Amino acid sequence: MRENWVDINVTSPGNVNSNSISNNRLKILYKWFWERRTRWLILFGIVLTFFLTSIIVPITIFVTKKSTTLQTTATSTTQAASTVSTSIQVSNIPKWKGNGITIVGGNEYNSSSNRLFHPMGLCIDDDRKSIYIADMSSHHIVEYKFNETQGEVVAGGNQPGSRLDQLNVPKDVVIDKKHDSLIICDYANARVVRWSRQNQSHQELILSDVRCHGLAIDCDGNLYICDSGRSKVIRWKQENRNVTVVVGGHGYGKDLNQLASPSYIFVDGNSSVFVSDTNNNRIMKWSQNSEVGIVVAGGCGQGDNLTQLFGPMGIFVDDLGNMYIADSGNTRIMYWAANTKEGSVLINQYGNGEYPIQFTDPNYISFDSKNNLYVSDTAAQRVRKFKIDRN
Repeated sequence: MRENWVDINVTSPGNVNSNSISNNRLKILYKWFWERRTRWLILFGIVLTFFLTSIIVPITIFVTKKSTTLQTTATSTTQAASTVSTSIQVSNIPKWKGNGITIVGGNEYNSSSNRLFHPMGLCIDDDRKSIYIADMSSHHIVEYKFNETQGEVVAGGNQPGSRLDQLNVPKDVVIDKKHDSLIICDYANARVVRWSRQNQSHQELILSDVRCHGLAIDCDGNLYICDSGRSKVIRWKQENRNVTVVVGGHGYGKDLNQLASPSYIFVDGNSSVFVSDTNNNRIMKWSQNSEVGIVVAGGCGQGDNLTQLFGPMGIFVDDLGNMYIADSGNTRIMYWAANTKEGSVLINQYGNGEYPIQFTDPNYISFDSKNNLYVSDTAAQRVRKFKIDRN
């Protein structure tokens, strides 16, 4: 390397101009690097390869794995909760028109055929355009066609009693479309019975010795029965008539494996069971095959704050896991978004205009295919309808 510098007398500055020396040095350096450019490129490539493989690639893999893990965890949590979103903006909360209308019972009708005597559970059949009502103190199930004021007794109606053609304080009714029948909570007789919709003289005892308050039926036709007297929910499989305890069964209490006088239930598409744990002032959810439940609404003591419930009764759960609750003791209908700590008031007791009192005792809620809301106002002897506000 030193042989390239022989033509410059660096020890005799008087002989060579300093600018000339600098220029010559730059030329020699450039020539030296250019002659060895291949070796420098190879060296640069080796260093770059080492940098990429030892630093950049591991960091990229770590970030990718971390992102994938977070995404998988979020997806699993979402699926377990049967919901798409863990937070709902207030602007997305559905709304119903402020004033409901009485479609059955109350003081709006004078005819005895339109009177109700403590209506409890109800269900909608959009195919038949009918609403079925468990009229508790009349001891029968009555069917009303949409937009008609004349009802028809389709089960019971033979005075209260324990014969198979009688009912005694029915509290709930569901439709079994596969067998074209009604399944009824015959509360005072401590039994569950089936009545054919094709032949009212055909009745069947499904289960006895059960203080049934609420019913639900899943997409496979399995029947879920809320045994309020024993603070548990049981599942009855129609194909083999097997009975299994799926919720509670550990006595009356407030632990996560217990219930306290539960009332109504709802079963979603994942076979999760939602229970109105009435005396504990909370809504519980049991996933399929779970030993304990989780509190999904209320559970903060009795009260009227948005984090509280008071004697909740009817419950409905939409496809996103959002709940609609008849908060009976507070005389209001609540909307409780999935995975949130507080609810929102959908409908208050007081309205305005022609019907200033919306309800006095909201007990059960249901929806038709157009998302209109139906409420059994038990103490006021009527059923109210609230139309969805699509504006």
